Amino acid sequence: RDLHSFPTRRSSDLEPGERVLANLYVPWSPSAMEPTVEELELWNWLIDEQLFPKAEDKAARDYFLNALSYPLQQPGRRVASVPLLIGEEFGSGKSTLLERVPTLLYGMRNVTIATQSEIEGSFNDWLANAQIVCFPEIWLGAHREAEKLANRLKDVVTNPVLRVHPKGLKGYSQPNRATILATSNYENAVSLREGDRRWGVHVTYAPKMREADARALYGFLESDRAAGVLRHIFARRNLAGFNADPVLDRKSVV
Repeated sequence: RDLHSFPTRRSSDLEPGERVLANLYVPWSPSAMEPTVEELELWNWLIDEQLFPKAEDKAARDYFLNALSYPLQQPGRRVASVPLLIGEEFGSGKSTLLERVPTLLYGMRNVTIATQSEIEGSFNDWLANAQIVCFPEIWLGAHREAEKLANRLKDVVTNPVLRVHPKGLKGYSQPNRATILATSNYENAVSLREGDRRWGVHVTYAPKMREADARALYGFLESDRAAGVLRHIFARRNLAGFNADPVLDRKSVV
């Protein structure tokens, strides 16, 4: 594994019993578990019936699932574009796919859920400590400096070197290993120019989940089996032809 590419962390920062491999990466490798028929039905319902039900949604579906799979199958590598799933309805499942599922796949200590104030702020050391960064319910379109913020995020998304600016400390550079995922309730979530390939935007018209569906889905995701089942699903996903770096138009074939 390309674990050397993650930044270092002091042993004093660790929780009791926690291990790292000379860097900030916290080993997270739950045993893959083949899903039961019921678990696979729940997963397929979320993806193919709830979030991406139409024929024209399938290309976006594959992009989102491939982006989630890529860092798992290629440790130390990243997706240099941001899958952004937009939907007006709260409780439709978009945050489940792009926040809860990554946490189960990559481990809570390797995932950062960034706040709006952190995204807009001057300091970005929160980016330095994660394999996966989630932008939940992002909305920069109404910000008076929306275009400036979007331009600042360009380097974060595509640059292979991440410039880190901690509060009160001298800035430093490190390899950029963070894959960013985002959700929003607003179609003007970010300021983008025509043809910008740094963001893969899809609008879902998924309704709020029915109570029975939500209870069944989250019952599974909160179970002891969830991490292993999701690892089984994503580790076996065929990524042939997936382009992890669309700005450079460099094909990434597994």
